[in-house]
Amino acid sequence: MVTTYTHHFDTPLYKGNITVHTGLYIDGKWIEPIEGGNLIDVVNPTDGKIITGVAGTGTKDIDAAVKAARKAYKTSWGLEVPGAECRKLLDKLVDLVEKHQNQFTALEALNVSKHYHMALGMDLMFSIQTLRYYAGWLDKIQGKTIEVCSISYDHFDKKLAYTRHEPWGVVGAIVLWNFPLMMAILKLGPALAMGNVVVLKVLLYDQFHDP
Repeated sequence: MVTTYTHHFDTPLYKGNITVHTGLYIDGKWIEPIEGGNLIDVVNPTDGKIITGVAGTGTKDIDAAVKAARKAYKTSWGLEVPGAECRKLLDKLVDLVEKHQNQFTALEALNVSKHYHMALGMDLMFSIQTLRYYAGWLDKIQGKTIEVCSISYDHFDKKLAYTRHEPWGVVGAIVLWNFPLMMAILKLGPALAMGNVVVLKVLLYDQFHDP
């Protein structure tokens, strides 16, 4: 059974409980580590106190994440799914972030010890706008087809040249510590827009954003 942690917020700008998973998010679900299992402390930057612990990973967990990403690339993203359908999925993700923006803001403020208004006005709004922007590219990335001439010693040969934009496939992304949500979105947005799938890893300082 995957463990969770519930944090009680009692601040002037946000009050309520938020529950987060402390396991690993692989293949569309939360799981306990296959290997390792050591807990990584989530520390409150304001006072240095430990908030909770989240699961660490081993090589088998990384292999499982890459395997799941390859499966997703071949079945539900990448070249197998039309850009218009991928756009619908990414737009749905942005809608969910907007719907729960207060919870995301509270967690981001706690995670890196910043004011709620700053986390909302900068981190959340930037992340939402960035994801929405890249979602708009999913059905607009196209190649080009042009006629070219090949010059021989006595005549010109007309030929057809074209470019085709293809994704790399599975990519790995490491998120920096100072703006973890924004940095994650800046890596996820363009990678997903080009049809790639992402294995995301954040630094030890920002474990509330580690999938």
